[in-house]
Amino acid sequence: MAVVPNAVWFIPCAGLLVALTDMPYGFYTLLRFLVCGAAGWLAWAQHARAGRVDSWVVALAVVAVIYNPVLRIRLDRETWEAVNLLTFALFGVHWLRYGRAPR
Repeated sequence: MAVVPNAVWFIPCAGLLVALTDMPYGFYTLLRFLVCGAAGWLAWAQHARAGRVDSWVVALAVVAVIYNPVLRIRLDRETWEAVNLLTFALFGVHWLRYGRAPR
């Protein structure tokens, strides 16, 4: 089973919240790298955990594609704010389900 440090969820989530404020363009480029990398890692770890492609793997892979820093998807600011909040929620729910240590 793949072990994923909590930082893989928390650092992108912090960036997604900061992105709701007015930041320089370079921040949003860095955010794309962070979220794309984290979503890719989590999708891989989820696939390793489940042993198959499940809905989490698909959702996390879609997030990785949306935030891809090389082949960019261009959206207006309001749309990005909604996407950022949805991504934050997705990472949060995934962490609640799979990220915490077993009790």
